[in-house]
Amino acid sequence: MNASPTAFRLKVLALSALLAALTGGLLYLGADPETRTADTPAGIPATSVPAVRPIAAPAEAAVEGELLLGNPVVTMNVEKGVLEAQLALTVRLPGQAAVAGTVSVSGEPRLQEGTTRFFLNNPAIGQQTLPGLPEAEAARVNRALTRAVADYFRERAVFAPQEAAALNLTPLRVKLARNA
Repeated sequence: MNASPTAFRLKVLALSALLAALTGGLLYLGADPETRTADTPAGIPATSVPAVRPIAAPAEAAVEGELLLGNPVVTMNVEKGVLEAQLALTVRLPGQAAVAGTVSVSGEPRLQEGTTRFFLNNPAIGQQTLPGLPEAEAARVNRALTRAVADYFRERAVFAPQEAAALNLTPLRVKLARNA
């Protein structure tokens, strides 16, 4: 059932007012401090990276590298009526130094019924920065990134003002398949 544009605008305004009131307009979903030196993306302090939950690559493809998404910063763009997220992105390829950057994602806000959990629906990748990524790997990384972003936001609430424990702050690790 589609809501009228007026009803949608009212929901967006209510969500933005709630976000602004509870977070001062900026929502940071960083990790709880946990000392880890392994799996630490370049440029991110070791104390801000929690344990990583790996996701397997397709079984028929040989794995050659990995992509890591985490540390989301989520804001509400009231004018556009969308949630915008900035995520840390790290790509590790065999025999090369890790390449760290960011990816911006936007999507529709959705409040889960019966809870105070907000989700980012229909995530769309905006700008990504991965300085130093070999051109030959860009297409493969972009395909994996598109899948990883969809997986990341599918079941992860981006804001839960009364249920902080409901937020999944574990970075997502995706294996890069050779022919992905």
